[in-house]
Amino acid sequence: MLMRENEADQRAYVVLDGRLNLVQDAKTHPKTIDVFSKGDWIEETAFNGDPLEAISFIAAEPARIMVLDKKTIDSLNDATQLSVYRRLAHLYAERIRRIQKNENNLFKKNRQLEQDIFDYRSQVDTRFHRSEMIHSIIQKVPRLPAFATTLSGQLLTKDLVEQIKRDPALVAIVLKTINSAFYSFQKKISDIHHAVVLLGFEQIYQIVISEGIRRTMPNTEKFKALHLHSEIVSHIAFMLSLESRLGHPAEMASFGLLHEIGQIVIQLLKNQNPKIAALMEVLDQAQLGSLLLKAWNLPDVLWKSVEYQTYPEFSSPRGIPEELRLPALVKKSQTYPLPLRQLIEKQTK
Repeated sequence: MLMRENEADQRAYVVLDGRLNLVQDAKTHPKTIDVFSKGDWIEETAFNGDPLEAISFIAAEPARIMVLDKKTIDSLNDATQLSVYRRLAHLYAERIRRIQKNENNLFKKNRQLEQDIFDYRSQVDTRFHRSEMIHSIIQKVPRLPAFATTLSGQLLTKDLVEQIKRDPALVAIVLKTINSAFYSFQKKISDIHHAVVLLGFEQIYQIVISEGIRRTMPNTEKFKALHLHSEIVSHIAFMLSLESRLGHPAEMASFGLLHEIGQIVIQLLKNQNPKIAALMEVLDQAQLGSLLLKAWNLPDVLWKSVEYQTYPEFSSPRGIPEELRLPALVKKSQTYPLPLRQLIEKQTK
């Protein structure tokens, strides 16, 4: 064995006689991927530089090899040194061409795999939307309170305060929010008109949707944890949108709040049908949540964004409708350390 896996050094070899096999995974599943014979040159680091390629050079028959280390090459005259280095440069050029070829092949395979997954997922989504069983499940879920669907469409109208005043519990939540330690106003706010002005339409929108979702859920620790998680994501999405000036902050916040609604539905179904709880795990929470929000007559951008939220995991932005890319990528961006604007601009190109 001339060279073992991951044992490269600064040597070059010239095959004078005989034959050597370039073997991949020699220890486990040996596979000959190339053959070197008389006149061929081998430069170790040109082959062992890739950690994904565990290769060895093994003599296939008696062979004579000339070994050239750096000390030996430096002792040669200038003309011979130049000849040796030209040959080594040629080896590296061949290595680069091979890597580029492999990279291109992998790129094509990845693109095809991405398209196959997207096509399969799209077919599943279509069947999901047409399923009578799924629609019957949706009908069993408690309806979103009327104030949530009504106010979400009237946030920029003069009737906002009047609509809020029709629900005393909602008034209490708005006043509780404005008087919380987070805002730290010196004087307590007791006027709902004043509270709405101070909070702004964006914050009111979040309060309205959050309270609506809370009222659809049982008062259990499991659902409280789900709701808390959604509220946290909602605030993160709101601040990301606000700081990056990308998208509409209230819209992003609502999407963050609603992104796990499908999981809430699945949990409700498990509670109602404990004997088949394991079967509920196969349901697609993004699709289930999307259909529920659509049934609640929430804006199209919200339920469609929930539907596409998992697509960035396996699809390029080109696979997501343009008007939905931002909310989908805002959700995805929470797993990246890059600044949001940098991420979005990179992903949407």
